[in-house]
Amino acid sequence: MKMFLQKDGCKTRYLNTYIDNEIEKIVFYFNASLQGKTYLVGERLSGADIMMSFIVEILKNSLTLDNFKHLKRYDALLKTHEAFNKADLLEAQYNNV
Repeated sequence: MKMFLQKDGCKTRYLNTYIDNEIEKIVFYFNASLQGKTYLVGERLSGADIMMSFIVEILKNSLTLDNFKHLKRYDALLKTHEAFNKADLLEAQYNNV
């Protein structure tokens, strides 16, 4: 929703604050859910990890990943996983088609 509002350029009185609060809740929950865990589902990489990695990328690009120690560790782990890196390469390949 936040990206849509930014692209649209419309000004709102309440929606941006609401969105920011909801994003904060989600990111804190995501970070906490990784405490004591290697991956999101069990002890191996799954589609859930691939799908949720975009949130980690957004945090990294907005320079806020350092605020979430479990997500930061998770990001470092994902970057070392052969299958994750293969998925990244495939995404880049198909984005150029």
